[in-house]
Amino acid sequence: LAERPATQDLQEAAVALEGCGARVDHARALAALGAVLADEGRRPEARESLRAALDLARSIGAQDIAERAARDLRRAGGRPPEPQRAVAGLTASELRVARLAAQGHTNRQIADDLVVSSHTVRFHLTGVYRKLGVTSRDELAAALRAANA
Repeated sequence: LAERPATQDLQEAAVALEGCGARVDHARALAALGAVLADEGRRPEARESLRAALDLARSIGAQDIAERAARDLRRAGGRPPEPQRAVAGLTASELRVARLAAQGHTNRQIADDLVVSSHTVRFHLTGVYRKLGVTSRDELAAALRAANA
């Protein structure tokens, strides 16, 4: 039997995982495919796969996959999206909550200030953290400062 190239297996895995709901595995397959393509010198294809992996990983909060995809994207000659673009993807409500959280307000204080429930604040912060690829309020504040938001 002839040995199949890893790229073919990874391409098939990425296609199979795309619509099945296994989003973490899909992001992981896209990132692995991009890394292999970069190793093979197929940089434009690698960047395409790695950008897709990075976007998906950030959208689902898979920080480790997002970090690896961003690193490999840079290695393949690409640039991860700038913080300004990520912040631009926040809704107006998410941005209000994010700014208050970055200023050091507690969830309860934010809820009181905005006249919403603590659950709503948690919901918005979850979306903000996922979209910006951050895991703490310190990282959130740094991301907002970098984007001048």
